[in-house]
Amino acid sequence: MATINAFDAAIKAHDGNDYDPDKFRPEVSEAAGKTFKRVRAELIEDPERACATYGDSGAAVGLLRRY
Repeated sequence: MATINAFDAAIKAHDGNDYDPDKFRPEVSEAAGKTFKRVRAELIEDPERACATYGDSGAAVGLLRRY
């Protein structure tokens, strides 16, 4: 749960929203930023391939649910 809270704080901080500074971790914020930039670049390059790739891997590890 601490990891989820740290990612939540990192996303809120990145977006300029209020967040709990006790849960903010600079290293998590940096990792989330790098992941976001990589995903965004791949979505721009080829929207269909990137969605399929990240969707499949997300579903495989239980982050996403297929309907």
